[in-house]
Amino acid sequence: MSRECGDELPGDVFRVLSHDLRLTVLDVLERTQSADEFAGDLLAYSDLADRVAERRSGNFSRDSGNLSYHFRTLRDVEFIERVDGGYRIKQAGIRIVRAIRAGTITDQREFEAITIDEP
Repeated sequence: MSRECGDELPGDVFRVLSHDLRLTVLDVLERTQSADEFAGDLLAYSDLADRVAERRSGNFSRDSGNLSYHFRTLRDVEFIERVDGGYRIKQAGIRIVRAIRAGTITDQREFEAITIDEP
């Protein structure tokens, strides 16, 4: 059974988010978004690679095959898109980056048990 575009399983999406290089790519692209625009601004491949390299300092290989693999992985779950001249983040990517920054995904929530009096 093949899945249609947009039918990714939650496990697929979390697998994509489990690699810190991909999270860096999403964060860099999200920061290019103008406040009054629905999608992020276009960023050329070389500019995106430079910004990712700056953020990751010595922990980054500019191997284009490796970087292209991670971009393709992010495209497969529709977090980013490749258009003429570069890449931009899509709404799903923007929402996930903002949820991570806000702690919605990463913080563990604990709830106290409360006693409910039966009527």
